[in-house]
Amino acid sequence: MSSLTDLEGVVLGLIRRNEPCTPYLVRKALQASPTAHFSDSAGSIYPLIRRLEKQGLLASEEQTTGDRRSRACSCTKAGLDALSAWLSDLGEPEALMAMDPLRTRMAFLDALPPGRRADFLRDARAAIEAQLALIDAFEETDVELGGKFLDLANDNARRLTHERMRWLDDCRDKID
Repeated sequence: MSSLTDLEGVVLGLIRRNEPCTPYLVRKALQASPTAHFSDSAGSIYPLIRRLEKQGLLASEEQTTGDRRSRACSCTKAGLDALSAWLSDLGEPEALMAMDPLRTRMAFLDALPPGRRADFLRDARAAIEAQLALIDAFEETDVELGGKFLDLANDNARRLTHERMRWLDDCRDKID
C-alpha cells in the first residue's frame, strides 16, 4: 500500500476514533470542520471509504436502525498500521509550509494604490476573524469527534489564527 493521502488519513483517523462509525458520521464530521482543505461531499467520502475497504484498511458490517440501513466501519489491523505510518510521516520540511494565498499576495501589495492596500488588509483581517469564528463554532458542534488531541489541534488553529491577525496588524502599521 502506498502512503495515504491526507484525506485518507483523516477518514481513517475519524473512523478509528469513533468506531464503529458510519460513513455518514465521517461526512458530518468533515462538514463541521473549519478546515476547507478536505472535501465533505458524498461523491468524495463514500467512494473513498469503499476504496479503503477494498484495500483492506477498513471492515464494515451492515446495521439497521429502524427502517434505515447503514454500514458500520472499523479499522482493520492493516488500517491501523497505515494510519500509524501516515501519522509518523510529515514528509519533507517544505511540505509543512502550506500554500498561503494571503502571504503570497502580501509580497505584491505594492502593485495596489495605498487606499486599496488598506482595503486589502481590512478585508483580510475580516476573513481571518471569520475563520476564528468557524474554529470556535467547531468546538461547539454536536459531532462527536472526541478527545484531548482534537482539543490540542483546535488550540493550534486558534493560536495560528490569532498570530495571523497580529501579523496583519503589524503589516498595516508598517504600510501606513
